[in-house]
Amino acid sequence: MTDRSRLLLLGPVDLRVGDTSLVLGAPRHRALLALLGLAAGRVKPVTAIVDDLWGDDPPSTVVNVVQVYVASLRKVLAPAGLTASLVTQSPGYRLMLPPGTVDVELFDQERRAGARREARGDHHGAAAAYRTALDEWRGTALADLDFAPFVAVERRQLEEARLAAVVGWLRCLAALGVHDEAMPAVERELAANPLHEELWGLRATMLYQAGRQSDALTTLRRARRLLSRELGVDPGPGLLEVERRVLAQDPSLTRVAKRPLSGSAVTHVATSASGGFAVVLPDGRRLVLGRRGAVVGRHPDCEIVLDHRDVSRTHARIAATSRGHSVEDLGSTNGTAVNGEPVVPGPEGRPLSHGDRIEIGPLIVRYEAGPAATSWSG
Repeated sequence: MTDRSRLLLLGPVDLRVGDTSLVLGAPRHRALLALLGLAAGRVKPVTAIVDDLWGDDPPSTVVNVVQVYVASLRKVLAPAGLTASLVTQSPGYRLMLPPGTVDVELFDQERRAGARREARGDHHGAAAAYRTALDEWRGTALADLDFAPFVAVERRQLEEARLAAVVGWLRCLAALGVHDEAMPAVERELAANPLHEELWGLRATMLYQAGRQSDALTTLRRARRLLSRELGVDPGPGLLEVERRVLAQDPSLTRVAKRPLSGSAVTHVATSASGGFAVVLPDGRRLVLGRRGAVVGRHPDCEIVLDHRDVSRTHARIAATSRGHSVEDLGSTNGTAVNGEPVVPGPEGRPLSHGDRIEIGPLIVRYEAGPAATSWSG
């Protein structure tokens, strides 16, 4: 089977083969699939399945019902070539999916990678990893499973992880001085999380970076009043430190982080706009692809230049096809892969589908075929 299978939980539950969503059956079938996917390859006991799906009101024949659900799920998994992945293992069931199949797993990997890079001071690389993690989200996690008792806790944990990734991404953008791009995201997150002190601090920092010290101080006063009114507390040490630095006009607030010597971000792009086909670059920018496609590499004459020592001078070509695009490795040193599968050098290329992760050496470029994308002939 050549099409990639993906189990998507960071939004409405969906099982896709390539660009096709499979029919998952009854609501509790979907809920069971989500439960097993969230277990990340661990055995889910039958007793836990019953509690998570029915709570205190299970049917009298609940064990048999679970068995029927599992049998139905195996049929659902067949078109994805994953029937054998759902195994019976005492005291319950286990869903053993290939690495990179579940969006929650990919989100968590990239979020942790972002945190590691940020801790090393690689704000460019961290911002790219955080952005890649956040791109896995398609809306409210487990959006169509509100009836299931387990969803509230799981969703809260996932949302907390998402917010941590958003704040990490915004911290990195602030360190890089990219306040124009970051401010709309800060405003959205503050609207949803008005008591989040670090978001208030980031808003004040970015306003100061934009030369708006008065607005930055107004933001800090608003945060102080809100915390006092809603929680009866004063600002914490982090927000007080931002206030001190803004009042002191601390030059470090406007000092842009240097790019690490190894590089990690796009330095130059020249693409033509056409259709709904695009790539999301390591620094989070979305660029529309035209009929000519783009050569990706370290050489300054490439259409997409990735400044990283492990990217070859002319590394890969994203070429237009009758149905979209393909990617071709140009004999690079460290190789090109799509969703973890190496692309063999040669002119035929590897066809791309929406959501594919193109690995250019150590960097990841995501391919998109948005709502406006059709075949070039259409």
